[in-house]
Parts: sequence; C-alpha cells; structure tokens
Amino acid sequence: MKRFKALMKRFKALSSTLYAMKSKRDTRLLDLDALLCGVKPTECNRAWFTRVNIAVRECMNGPDYDASHDYEHCVRVVGIAHLIWMKERWALETDPLVVFTAALVHDIGDGKYPKSAAKGRNLMTTEQQRERQRKIVHSFLIKLACPPHIADAAAEIASSVSFLLERNDPAHVQEVLRRLPALAIVQDADRLDALGEMGIARAALFGGVNEKRRKNTIMTLVELMDVRLAHYPGMMKTEMGKARAESAWEYMVQFKKGIEEQADCETILQDD
Repeated sequence: MKRFKALMKRFKALSSTLYAMKSKRDTRLLDLDALLCGVKPTECNRAWFTRVNIAVRECMNGPDYDASHDYEHCVRVVGIAHLIWMKERWALETDPLVVFTAALVHDIGDGKYPKSAAKGRNLMTTEQQRERQRKIVHSFLIKLACPPHIADAAAEIASSVSFLLERNDPAHVQEVLRRLPALAIVQDADRLDALGEMGIARAALFGGVNEKRRKNTIMTLVELMDVRLAHYPGMMKTEMGKARAESAWEYMVQFKKGIEEQADCETILQDD
C-alpha cells in the first residue's frame, strides 16, 4: 500500500511537470536539418529560413492572432507536410524549401485576421482576397531575403490553401496544382490539423474568440462539422492525407453524436 501511494505521488508530480511544460507556448524554431532529412542546407538557405521562422513566430504569436491559429499551428502544419513529403513518392520531386516555407507562412495575411479588418475583407471577391494574401506573403518573404523563386511559389501556395476560396473557385486551385504540386501537400497538412482531436479543440477555441460565433449556441460547433469539416476528407489530394482524414473524421463523427445526445432536452421543452 505504501509503495502504491509512493508511486501515485511520483506519477502525479510527473504529470504536473509535463502539464506545466505543455501548457506553455512552444516557441522553438524548426530544425531545417531534420526537415531536409539530414541533407545539409547551404548557409544561405539556413540564414533566410531562420529569419522567416523567427518572423512567423513573432507574427503568429502576436495580438492579431489567437491560439487556434498561432505559431504552434504553423509548426504542426509544417510537421504534417514533412510527413507527406517523405511518404508520397511524387512529392520528393518538389522543392522541400518551397513546401516547408509555404506551410510555415500559410496563415500570414489570412482574411480572418486581424479581427478589426475582417469585415472589410468580407466584401472582397474571392480573387481579390486571394491576391491580397499573395501580395502580403510575398512581401513578407522578400523582406526577409527569401530567394525570389521560393517566395513566388510559397506566396501563391499560401494564398490558395483556403477551404472557402477553393469551394468558391475550384478551377483556380486545379490550375495552381498543375504548376505547383506542393500546394496539395500544404493544403492536406493544414486540413489535417483541423480534423480529429486537435481539430475539435481548435474549432471550439476559435468559436470562443470569433465575434460572430461566440454570440451563437455551442451547437454551432456541430454545425461547423456538418457544413465545413465533413468535406475535408473528400478534398484531400495525397494518399496519406486521405487515409488520415478518414480516420480523424470518424473520431469527429462519434464526438458529434455524443454532443447531440448530451444536448437533447426535447422531453422538457415546449413545442414552438
């Protein structure tokens, strides 16, 4: 009994330590050597990639963004993109620096942020929103001495990632995919981070900070799953993306059923 209590005490202490570590923002920079699978980058590439990495961290952890779209989200998207890049045979023919740079900056200039300007952007056409983000990302990268050919490709990919923009103009996405296949990797990586356990946490968090959603019912989360996230598995473009999305969506379906059952109070409510 004494041994059991001692073990439980150690377990609780370890859990508290791990929780304290995980509950703090992770601001570590990406390891370019690990991303390139041990291929040593040139000093020039290492220098500009580090500058971009630091600038993205500063921007995404700044006041204009929230924890549903922050630096940690960008790092996860890079991590998923890295896995896809390694798994898909065709992906190895793409420039990894384009893939990882685009994944890192994909939310720079996102139309949802900053919140104070989002209303005005909603009046823009799909093409105007896309071009606005492309210019913002391109300028962001060029100022940090990112090579022009990488900045050009990464900016176009980043501005073509959006789910809503693809739904409104699928022909544009197909055209970019023909020229820049790396878009498929970055799109799938971003959408995989919106599914499963992490996707639920991010959707609920964004619902609490978004002015429109936070004034609505908690069941708006279920509606979001039905009208948006349910489409993600069918929009995946890589084999790994398709497999992971199907599994993550199955988890979300069970979660959604649980919410609907727990929210059912029909027996004690009057008819309208």
